[in-house]
Order: sequence, then structure tokens, then C-alpha cells
Amino acid sequence: MSKSGRHDPIFQEVFSMNAVGMDVSKGKSTVAILRPMGEVVQMPKDVSHDVVSLERLAYQILALGEDTRVVMEATGRDHEPVAQERHKHGIFVCVVHPLVIKERSEGFA
Repeated sequence: MSKSGRHDPIFQEVFSMNAVGMDVSKGKSTVAILRPMGEVVQMPKDVSHDVVSLERLAYQILALGEDTRVVMEATGRDHEPVAQERHKHGIFVCVVHPLVIKERSEGFA
């Protein structure tokens, strides 16, 4: 394996998928979308938690293709209905505990 880890199967999987990051709060989510290697599809944008906006977001995510992952921070319970709605559309959702995010981000500093 090279120093960069580029031959690592996990590295290969992560850098060959679309990523949707959702910062969920009460009533809205801030959503950013990246293609492999950091190509920006959508800069961070607020999406209201009304039925029409969430449905539109689901179709936007599905249009990216099956190799797409949604990642969101566990925010009390605010994230639960949003995660369930994505999952209901067959979208892969990963909910991450805030402490894990903090610990991982400190490793990049």
C-alpha cells in the first residue's frame, strides 16, 4: 500500500462515491453534495423540512446514482425523520455521533 492509502479498498470505495452531507437542525437541513475526488455538485444550501422540499431532495440524491451516500450528524432527535425519509426512498444513510466527527476532524488539524 502506498503512503497515501490509494490502494486501500476503503480509500477506493470512499473516493469513488458521491457524498451528500446534511447538517440537520430543527425545521431545515443544510445540504452539500460532492462527486468523487471533491467535485462540487451543490454548495451548501438550506432545505426546508416540508414534504415537497424533502421529496425534491430525495429525487436529487437518487439522480446522482446508486453509489451515493448520505452522511448526517446525530442531532438530538431532529435527524431521525430526515434519515427515515431518505431511507424510505432507498437511499443509503449514515448517522454519525457528533463526538466521532469532532475526534476525526481534530486528526486533520
